[in-house]
Amino acid sequence: MKLTLFPAIAITVIVFCGCRSQKNEAAANSLQDYNIGFYNVENLFDTINDPGIDDEEFLPQAEKKYNSTRYNEKLAHLAQVIATFNPAVLGLCEVENEAVLNDLAAELLKVHNIQFAVAHHNSPDKRGIDVAFLYQAQMVQVYQLKWFAVAMEGESDFATRDIMRLTFCLKNTNENTDSLYLFANHWPSRSGGQEASEPRRIAAAKVLKHQVDKLQGRNSKAKIIIMGDFNDEPFNTSMVNYLKADTVLTAQSALFNLSYALVKKGQGSYNYRGQWNVLDQIIVSCNLLEPNNRVQIQPAEAQVVKHDFMLYETRSGEKVPSRSYGGPNYYGGYSDHLPVFATLQVRY
Repeated sequence: MKLTLFPAIAITVIVFCGCRSQKNEAAANSLQDYNIGFYNVENLFDTINDPGIDDEEFLPQAEKKYNSTRYNEKLAHLAQVIATFNPAVLGLCEVENEAVLNDLAAELLKVHNIQFAVAHHNSPDKRGIDVAFLYQAQMVQVYQLKWFAVAMEGESDFATRDIMRLTFCLKNTNENTDSLYLFANHWPSRSGGQEASEPRRIAAAKVLKHQVDKLQGRNSKAKIIIMGDFNDEPFNTSMVNYLKADTVLTAQSALFNLSYALVKKGQGSYNYRGQWNVLDQIIVSCNLLEPNNRVQIQPAEAQVVKHDFMLYETRSGEKVPSRSYGGPNYYGGYSDHLPVFATLQVRY
């Protein structure tokens, strides 16, 4: 496990939900909000060739002409987006390595005065794109980082991103009763078509469901948050039939998909040929929705981070995510995905 925290310097760290001061220590039932989010950052590569992965398209001499200027602009853009919703913990995907995460954390500290630590593990993905976490150590106490491989029976050369799990507590909560288990995912793409590629996402769903069942088998009150770019929507087979992430909350529900509300509103995190898709989702164990719990999701739905500066207006007048590249063409945008987040409310 690699956890990196940038050294403190003489600036004010912006936190909207830090520790209680002596002044409000005696206040009964004070509430504090912590945003927990996920962001597919669209190919956050450095400009250095790594012979162990297929990163050649993101080098200065490649067709994309990906150089230090474009890399630094990418970091600045991502930091600008992240600062708008200031997450206590942020899951990320499509990051090349720990170095780019450290650079992103440095940009957030330098420009936005927000101090993030890094939790990262190299996945076996052939392109070298990983799942990782940034977290604010002033807000959370991290206990463990684990990862779980996804395999395909009969495909010995299959390699995809590992599923990551971060175990942590929000500051001034109890490790024994208030620990949170946060899973970050980047499931196999729809390359080759949604139906043909579906078995690969089902395989990922089975791995994740097994880990959720283990946690809930040991502790029926385990507080679980699942997030990621699933490359499927909340109503698809992998999510409903295999992960068992319910879109309608019932007394029998174990997991509830907070992102289904986006489907009902016609919103999304990714736009494909003018159609909004809800590929980036947040799912929670249902005990996080129970009223009067010390730690709960409030409100009980996921939000999309969507500001005009992150968007590109098409010829038809529709605003869609402003991406960094389209094929070899450099657009200088932010990401082809929008971040999603949910708000954890803690009663002190």
